[in-house]
Amino acid sequence: MKIIEKNASFTIVSHFTLSETDETVLSLLYLPLVSGTGYALYRYLFSLAPLMTKKGAFFFEDLEKALGFRPSTILEAFSSLEAIGLVSSFRKESLVEGKRSVAFLFRLYPPASPRKFFSDIILRNLLEQQVGKKAYQELLFLFKDSERVPKGFVDVSSRIGDVYSLEGTNSEENEVDFEDKSYRNVSDFDSGKLQNYVREAGLTQACKSFFPEILELATLYGIKEEDAMALIEKNTDTERHFHMDSFREDIRVFKDYRPLARNETKENYKGKLLSVLSTLSPQEYLAYRLNANPPEYMLEEIEKLSRNTHLENAIINVVLDYSLKKTDGKFTPLYIEKVAYSLLGDQIHSAYDAMVYLNSQDAGKKAAKNQKRRKAISNPEESPGEDKSLEEKALEAAKRKVRL
Repeated sequence: MKIIEKNASFTIVSHFTLSETDETVLSLLYLPLVSGTGYALYRYLFSLAPLMTKKGAFFFEDLEKALGFRPSTILEAFSSLEAIGLVSSFRKESLVEGKRSVAFLFRLYPPASPRKFFSDIILRNLLEQQVGKKAYQELLFLFKDSERVPKGFVDVSSRIGDVYSLEGTNSEENEVDFEDKSYRNVSDFDSGKLQNYVREAGLTQACKSFFPEILELATLYGIKEEDAMALIEKNTDTERHFHMDSFREDIRVFKDYRPLARNETKENYKGKLLSVLSTLSPQEYLAYRLNANPPEYMLEEIEKLSRNTHLENAIINVVLDYSLKKTDGKFTPLYIEKVAYSLLGDQIHSAYDAMVYLNSQDAGKKAAKNQKRRKAISNPEESPGEDKSLEEKALEAAKRKVRL
């Protein structure tokens, strides 16, 4: 909600009760997030909800008088409650007898259960930021202990099948749609949508073991499903190996370098990536990848590489991007030099050609491996020749440089 109009009325929708646990969660877990004003506003709105049948509607003046808050304070409190998932606000404008009338509807949501609160990556991170690590751990153990059964007790409860016969029941005929008392998730990230993108790209197997962490990071950093898929593709090499370490680095600094966002097609995304690589200096690109100023030894290595190879900045950035991806985000000078000298050996003079060359090298290696495997199976005695590797080309380029 951006503004509160004078003389505007409001109604409240609430379909739940607050248990003793809900009250504790509100005061210990939500209060640090929404502040005292947000907490007071939520409790007052909840107390007004049962009066809706008699009162019909309330006015914002009622809130100001009851709570003693200024309009700006009430607006801030509503914003915090909306953002954290305790309230949804709806606005309606109409003409009544030629006069403009504005009405709001506020829908209240219950707080999350302790288990759901601490399972929600956004809520738990916000709480830790507000109260500090020590207090956060104390709260976590407090609610964990409250759910534990004292030591020595064994569950001897009867199961439903031990007491009732479920034969002859028709689940479809008896199905009734009721609204459950569940908290409102503050994230609108669609995990199913991302799973579809991953499946369409043929990367399900590559990302399978990392997918829960990918979802948590995407939710935490508030990026779109399309952008998450773009980062997955960026950090998957041509042999279908997904590099989680470099994905973590990319998603952490994603908002600062939004030109890397995926547009409608993969080609558009590659074009934007090339644009960024061509714009930044190698030092700036390393800072982007590390989310910090690069250490001195990295800067010295880049300067040495530039001095010895005379490659332009954009090509060096391509070398860095490719090398970091292949080494799981680790800065490995020998590997970086090897890639740079392979480009030099094949006389690559543009960032675009460098990207195409390195991708084709990966694709060629994979094809050669598959061909060698097939030949080995069909003709075990033959030993097929191989094309020159990146290492051999790099060595030749280095030798030519020494001769010069």
